[in-house]
Amino acid sequence: MKEEILKNIRPVKIGKLPAFLKAIEPLFDFVTDKDFSKEFDSNFIRHLAEYIEPLIEAVCIGSGADRKWLEEQDAQVLVELTAKIIEVNVDFFAGVLGAISVPAQEAQSATGGANA
Repeated sequence: MKEEILKNIRPVKIGKLPAFLKAIEPLFDFVTDKDFSKEFDSNFIRHLAEYIEPLIEAVCIGSGADRKWLEEQDAQVLVELTAKIIEVNVDFFAGVLGAISVPAQEAQSATGGANA
């Protein structure tokens, strides 16, 4: 079943976008943090616990996988599905992250880098 789900993952459709965005919203603060890699390495379990529910919800929406089925899988399945969802939605994610980072960069430039 996993292979079939992976094969059928497509870009998120507009009808699913509100639920998908709601699910991934908590994750954006984490992954757009300038110290993401340092914090992730030193606090992996805390971050995993904090963001696992929205991640599972987003993966179910983005992959079409049934939550009950996903909950019965190994953690590696969650990783594989997440990677595939990101891969097929890369243009969307790049646009959203760009929309977040450009105003932040502009604000930093306007304040002379005071936020750095």
